[in-house]
Amino acid sequence: MEESANQTASARIVEMRRGPRNNYTSANALRAALPAVLDVPQAARLLGIGRTLAYELVRTDQWPTPVIRVGRLIKIPCEPLIELMSTGYPTNTAAR
Repeated sequence: MEESANQTASARIVEMRRGPRNNYTSANALRAALPAVLDVPQAARLLGIGRTLAYELVRTDQWPTPVIRVGRLIKIPCEPLIELMSTGYPTNTAAR
C-alpha cells in the first residue's frame, strides 16, 4: 500500500514538473500535489539529483533547505523545497 502511495506521489511530482495544466501557478500546483514532508529520495527526484548525492548533502549539512531528523528518520519539508525550486534561493527557516 505504501509503495503505491509513493508511486502516486512520484507520478504527481513528475506531472507537476512538466508544467501546470490549469490556471494555477506551478508552485501552487506542487503545494497541492505534495504531502507536507518528503523522504530524501522523493526530494532528490523533485530536484533532479540522485539519491546518493542527496543523502551526502544531508549528511554534510549542505542540503539547501531545512532537514527534520528524528533518530535515523530524515524528512524534508515541502514548502522550503518548493520555494527553492520557484525562486532558486533556499529559505533560511532552519529546522535542523
